[in-house]
Amino acid sequence: MLTACSNKKHLLSDRGEPLSETSKETLIVCQIVTYNSAATIRTCLESVLHQEGFPIGTTLRIRVIDNASTDETRSILNDFAETVSVELSNANSGFCDAHNRGISWAVAAGAEYIFILNPDVRMEPRALALLVGEMQADPSVAAATPKILRGEGSSLKPLAPPIVDAAGMFITPEVRHFDRGSGEIDHGQFENPQYVFGGTGAALLLRRKALDDLNLSEGSEYEIFSSNYFAYREDADLAWRMQWLGWRTRYVPKSIIYHERKVLPERRRELPPFLNRLGVKNRFLLQIQNIFIATHLPYLPALLWRNCVVIGGVLFTERESLSAFSELWHQRKRALKNRRFIQRQRKVSALSMRRWFSVAPISEPALEELKTPERIRSVTALIVNFNSGVRVEECVRHLVEARKELSEIDLQVIVVDNASDDRVANQLQNIYGSNDGCRWILSPENLGFAGAINRALTQIETDATLILNPDVIVSSTTVKGLAESLGRYRNLGAIAPVLVSADGVPQLGFTARRFPTLGSTLAELFFLHRIWPKNPWSSRYHLRDDLQFSVFAGNEPEDSRYPRQIPYCVEQPAGACLLVRTGHLRSLGGFDAEFWPAWYEDVDFFKRLRASGYLGAVRGDTRVVHEGGYTRRVLTDDLFREFFGNNLIRYWSKHGTPFEADTIRHAAKVALAIRGIRQRLRELAAALFSPPDIE
Repeated sequence: MLTACSNKKHLLSDRGEPLSETSKETLIVCQIVTYNSAATIRTCLESVLHQEGFPIGTTLRIRVIDNASTDETRSILNDFAETVSVELSNANSGFCDAHNRGISWAVAAGAEYIFILNPDVRMEPRALALLVGEMQADPSVAAATPKILRGEGSSLKPLAPPIVDAAGMFITPEVRHFDRGSGEIDHGQFENPQYVFGGTGAALLLRRKALDDLNLSEGSEYEIFSSNYFAYREDADLAWRMQWLGWRTRYVPKSIIYHERKVLPERRRELPPFLNRLGVKNRFLLQIQNIFIATHLPYLPALLWRNCVVIGGVLFTERESLSAFSELWHQRKRALKNRRFIQRQRKVSALSMRRWFSVAPISEPALEELKTPERIRSVTALIVNFNSGVRVEECVRHLVEARKELSEIDLQVIVVDNASDDRVANQLQNIYGSNDGCRWILSPENLGFAGAINRALTQIETDATLILNPDVIVSSTTVKGLAESLGRYRNLGAIAPVLVSADGVPQLGFTARRFPTLGSTLAELFFLHRIWPKNPWSSRYHLRDDLQFSVFAGNEPEDSRYPRQIPYCVEQPAGACLLVRTGHLRSLGGFDAEFWPAWYEDVDFFKRLRASGYLGAVRGDTRVVHEGGYTRRVLTDDLFREFFGNNLIRYWSKHGTPFEADTIRHAAKVALAIRGIRQRLRELAAALFSPPDIE
């Protein structure tokens, strides 16, 4: 049920005092700033009043701040006096100051969400409820932005065919911010929920709990939109600050609104000189407040070139904007103060921030929660064993104990032994049999990790498969936690726990990585990660630039924005302990057995999984003990270099460009040869300088 300002008792006072009978409700304030908006404000307000689909206990309040309109806007607002709270300003204070006053009012009223809305927007009936629902499910989000389509006329009816107005915001290396998809025909290219750089101020839902972090004011009032801007580019500034402070913006494609877009780059010559002057001033203001050299160093040539083009354009073709530079000079102290605020408060590394700057629209995938979670009722734990000795016995024993403790999940165990010499698997099959839910596949040859998984996959009939290394200790809590997450999200394809050592220290390097790039691969091949541990290529590969993930998976106190029970999307979760839907595993053809005996078969799998539309993630409150590195220890150095090198080249031949594949092919030969020489020198030094044996 929605209490949508249907009568005066649901309105807040002009002081923003909450009513006692609604103090326990979820309060949403929809805030609209008008200025000569008579053409569309009626349509806008009627669409807000018809919002539906909210949970019981939700109250929607509407507040309009009119910036001294001289047309019929105020007369139209009088028609909504029973349902809308109105503040009439005597002067045009601009988009930023008006919304900041309204935000202060809404916070004082106890609003949990504040919806910033333009007066030239019409909303589908469930648009706002869908935005709120996504924010309630994802505490890492400070703002949610809908799918915005172009509308026209006083009724803001959609164009035919539908034209995308905005699907979130992206920003280029030259610090030009654009709306994704703007002007494109909508044919379903923006239908997936995603994290984006930011959202347009035409329709932006803000979380109350994020506002204290984002507030630029040191007083009791809120300055969420930097008042330096007046209007224009203030939403890009807010988006950038959110990113610096560790908050995310979520794009919600099922939430649809229609917007009459008037300010577009291609219409610059048609715009009033005042707006063009604001555009010039605010471009440089945006840079002063948000750019740090460590972030933008690779992009400086492009940025400087664009700045020169803008300055040249003002000097030679748009001289009415010259005063923008004097205005910028007068605002410099306040801008530098805002910059210092960001520097003190930022929670994101400069290297991590670089990922948002792209010539093409960019976004990051987000999990989509199912309305009704699908229960994972059965799981097969699949262990691939090769000369792991007592490790496999420990692994199986803990799984058998977990099986007894699981009441709602049927846990089966399959061990594939890859022709081990130690014959431990032969002995264990006499101890753990079908009564314990265990089956054993004793291969006469070494199928490799991928081949062993594919061999067992023909016998698996459970909902999900838990792929395990034998040096992992799994409990019933692990299985329940991973299964709960896998069944909760439509597009979650694989979920892993945090790997920890025996003393409880998180193994962040094992737990998750990004997909390898040419730079990160070369850095690892030629020991750059050891000579220069903080080099940008290795840091991104190992997620050392992702400070949020370090907190999420580490032992530090939990960040409320990233609760550890909510999966954290990563490109490569650990293959040492990984729960995958069995159907997804089969549809992808299992693992590629050509990656023999191990290495890169998991990277290849996650590449193919993501290409099929599914994501990998880590659950932070689910942790398993992992020894790590035992497979490497059972091989000689020569064999390791041979197998690793072959699989590295195969991966890049399969997933890289021809240039990348050729580069890696030649580089791997050189790097592995150097490693071989290094090993020979070590052996020679040991032989020459070690003390003689004394019998």
